[in-house]
Amino acid sequence: MEQLVAWGIIFVLAGIPILTAIPLIVIAMRQANIERERLKLTHYYFCGHPQVALPLAGWKIPVAGIRLLAWQRGYAEVGGPNPGTLVFRLLETAPDGPPAVPAAAPAVAATGHPTRRQLRRRRQLTKRLESGHIAWARLRELGIGMAELDNVARAKGFSLARSLGNRDDPTVLLSRVPIWRVSDATDSRIGRSLTSLERRVAISAGGGLTAVAGGTWMFVLLYGDLPVVLNVGIGIFAALSVGATVWLAVGVWVRDTTHRMSLMIREFDGRMKLALYGNFYLLDRWVIGDVANELGYAYVGSYHGIYGSSRMNHVRIVYARTPNYQPRGQR
Repeated sequence: MEQLVAWGIIFVLAGIPILTAIPLIVIAMRQANIERERLKLTHYYFCGHPQVALPLAGWKIPVAGIRLLAWQRGYAEVGGPNPGTLVFRLLETAPDGPPAVPAAAPAVAATGHPTRRQLRRRRQLTKRLESGHIAWARLRELGIGMAELDNVARAKGFSLARSLGNRDDPTVLLSRVPIWRVSDATDSRIGRSLTSLERRVAISAGGGLTAVAGGTWMFVLLYGDLPVVLNVGIGIFAALSVGATVWLAVGVWVRDTTHRMSLMIREFDGRMKLALYGNFYLLDRWVIGDVANELGYAYVGSYHGIYGSSRMNHVRIVYARTPNYQPRGQR
């Protein structure tokens, strides 16, 4: 009888996490489907077209959500031919050359005193403006508005050249010279780095190596009879494996926006198909989509994690090169 009670307690304790995980998985899958729909809408419709007609049939996002996404992408609703179709018009477009910075984008006002992270980001931006010819900035990271950023840029001889992502949280390009293609808006001083896919593979391999090394070290300490030097060597190897894996996962996060944008833009290097993990760059997926569209890549599909943040979400986006792509300025 005591054994049955003990086994019952074990099954209950084991079943609680499983029963708790099931609804969380269902919620995560529903959220992933919604995010996938939002990406499709962004890449197929709200991607810089002067005017789009959007049929409502087949979309799982509510109409209010579609209207909110359109506003975030810089579009205004102008009516439609019938109740089943919404028509949106881009608030500001450029007839040729570089895309115009959306003047209607609301400023992101500073929230009281800047945080230590915002002060660090501001110092990083100041160094970029003093030493280079381009700089990327995310207003919310800096804790300032568009007007204040424009004043800072003009004082250093820069002007606003791009505004990517959502209107309420844009990532802005500042440049001393005209930028006709976003592929030119990278810092040439940044050396070659792993792509996000290579980084993902390296982290998986590093995690496996760390587990093997750590397990071997614990086994040797408990049951082995090896020399002390060898024991210490295995422990150091395990510690180095952990450090390298963690650095691969979050090392890019400490870099400034210009560094992260440069690495992300370089991923679109002319390959016919690529998979990109956006969370490694700590960039909004809408910013990545704007870069992909401008460089002639079409959205194919995506996988989303369980995190709600658009920048922290473990999202893998697959892009394919469009066959008739022509760079801006070429006809």
